[in-house]
Amino acid sequence: MMLASLLWGYVSLNRMYEDDVELPLTVIPPPNQALLSTVPQRIVVRARATGLQLLNLKLFSRTSACTLDLGKMKPESQAMYRITKDDIVRSITTTQSMTTQSVRPSTMILATGDLTIRSLPVKLRYSVSTRQGFLMVGEPVVSPANVEVRGSGPILQSLKRWYTERVILTDVHEPVNTTIPVSDTMSTMLNVVPNTVHVRVNVQQLADQIVADVPVTMPPSLNKETSMVFPTHVKVILRGGVEDLARVSINDIQVALPEADKLLDGFVRPRVTVPAGTWSVGTIPPIVRYVERLPSAQ
Repeated sequence: MMLASLLWGYVSLNRMYEDDVELPLTVIPPPNQALLSTVPQRIVVRARATGLQLLNLKLFSRTSACTLDLGKMKPESQAMYRITKDDIVRSITTTQSMTTQSVRPSTMILATGDLTIRSLPVKLRYSVSTRQGFLMVGEPVVSPANVEVRGSGPILQSLKRWYTERVILTDVHEPVNTTIPVSDTMSTMLNVVPNTVHVRVNVQQLADQIVADVPVTMPPSLNKETSMVFPTHVKVILRGGVEDLARVSINDIQVALPEADKLLDGFVRPRVTVPAGTWSVGTIPPIVRYVERLPSAQ
């Protein structure tokens, strides 16, 4: 029974069939010219071939493509090309033997114009979730920060940035270095160099650190002879990545009283300034006492 099934499958795959196959379409404009027309990203080919060949065409479509090189074609008029079915069929490359019955679209009118080059900042599309007890420090760093986009001037003038393909990272517990492609949504009209960028995501283990003996400073508007604060030094509780915390010194932290017009005798919560990549959880004690003495009589 199994042998009969295998024999039937072999015979079926070697029979001739017709079916629609999608192939990627690439249009190469003439040197120093840009493609002004919008073209489909794929064409549909009605192909006649054996069942096995059609199966390979559908499963391994990357080995087949249609590439129209306008530099090898004669324009119908200045910078205008009429692409016929025969042009499309001649531009198909495939490792499978097939007969092309028809193509969709069967004709195209393509216009070209002067090539414009513009540098655009890269905008990373990303989603990062870290493992519990870890955090992403700062924003991901993209290199290079700009890409060179080549194409039609009017199209380029409407663009403010160039996006990457979306990258999704989950359960991250260490720094990530990866290469991702830039978006190819307008690949039929624009060329982007480079077509990939390097992305670094700084992920560190989350930790707390206490920095002792940080002086409490008073704003310059206060009279230091009559103004007093108790205690004069506090402990600051920092939170951040272990690597960033290891680089923090007491000189990187500032604990200050509010400006004079916001101060009243009594207890006040000081303002804490800490280095980038870390944040203050609080101070010990959480509040300090501010006293304004009356000037001594002369």
